[in-house]
Amino acid sequence: MVSWWRLLLLLPLLVGGCSGKSKAAAEKPAPSALASVAGAPAVAAPVPVPVPTEGDAGSSLVDLLAVTPSRIAVSSAVRNPRDFPEHLIDGDPNTAWNSKTGDLVGATIAFRVPGDARVEAIEMTAGYVRVKDANDLFTMNHRIRRVEILRNGTSLKAVTLDVASRTMQRVAIGASGGDFQIVVKETAPGSKADWREVVVSELRVLGVPGKERRAPSDRLLVYVGGLDAAPPETTGTVLEIPRLPKELLGAHASLAAFCQAFERTIAPIAVAEIAEYAQWNDAAPVRTIACEEKALPPIGAVSAPWTGAKAVRLAWAYTDAVFVIGVTAEGMRLTPIRFEDRYGNGMGCGPVWTRDHVDRVRFENGWLVTTIDGRGPVIYGRSNDVSTASAYQRGAAICRMRAGELTCLEWNPQYLESFAYKVYTLSKGSDVAAIPWEREATFRVDETGAIARVPLR
Repeated sequence: MVSWWRLLLLLPLLVGGCSGKSKAAAEKPAPSALASVAGAPAVAAPVPVPVPTEGDAGSSLVDLLAVTPSRIAVSSAVRNPRDFPEHLIDGDPNTAWNSKTGDLVGATIAFRVPGDARVEAIEMTAGYVRVKDANDLFTMNHRIRRVEILRNGTSLKAVTLDVASRTMQRVAIGASGGDFQIVVKETAPGSKADWREVVVSELRVLGVPGKERRAPSDRLLVYVGGLDAAPPETTGTVLEIPRLPKELLGAHASLAAFCQAFERTIAPIAVAEIAEYAQWNDAAPVRTIACEEKALPPIGAVSAPWTGAKAVRLAWAYTDAVFVIGVTAEGMRLTPIRFEDRYGNGMGCGPVWTRDHVDRVRFENGWLVTTIDGRGPVIYGRSNDVSTASAYQRGAAICRMRAGELTCLEWNPQYLESFAYKVYTLSKGSDVAAIPWEREATFRVDETGAIARVPLR
């Protein structure tokens, strides 16, 4: 019988909408975020695809999203580590917004511009216009055949788009500013039957601005779920430490004491895992059990009940990762927060919280808080994907001690719609490293573990 954790590793290959790593890629240590930026093999440059504007009329119009204090939102976002809502407005046709799987007819793009502005037209692609090697993502994905345009909840018009055209298609509007919705009413399926997302490379809102202007420091946010999306009411997903003996999860007097217990108890587990994987002709990548202290980013002021934090690399059989250890007056306790995770992927699909590095460790309201904030891509080779993927790192994991019990939660903002405000910096180029998420400095953790946002303006 195949164990539950073996099935977890196979999950990316069984579930639609996710592209799993190949076995060869999974058996190689993934480069760290810093290594991928400085010295790791680069992702192949995207194939340039021109996206001309149809006709020359209206050349004096400007993109209102760029120059006015506007908002933009999409109805949903696909769950993968490559395609983000901000790709809708990044000026790069080789990227695209993808709705969540199944959000086809009824999917929406909404935008809000000041009332004294004049919206003359919108321009958008009918699909994902990129061609990568032998893969034509325009014909492989759904394309939008028909949309309805609404202003302040009232229908303005229904428009048919040319699903054979890769250009920006212009839809005349001729209305004053307000809240607009582009509602997908019909799509043309692509050649990949299991790709069931609305995909749009680019959107522009052309018009004449009024008196209001976007300040240079004012960032254009792409909301998921609605223009007035509220912070989520729920806390993060509970994290658990897999496949470790219970005696390792209690308090230890020192790191040396923990490592002694680890090396003693993990040996039979490693033997069992290697035997289980042998039936799949897998060779264990870790031949020597390891327990060694590693470095953490600088830690700020410590608050009770914590007295500090450490990191320890644990390696055996098919696991090689650095775990965060919380330190209290009662001793050291292993947490499920891990990074530099070479062979594991605890979320099945390639997540935004990739655990390849930790940017900051801090303490707040009794919680130990770790964050990764999108400082660079991680390169993953994928055998069943159209290209090598660049994965963002962004997220937070928090732990607290109460009555001798350790509780840890994971916040993955890509999957929490109203927390997933994507930040688009108004700059040229399409370098993914130039598109940060809401930096960890913009949220606070309260006593209950809920995330409280700090106003941006």
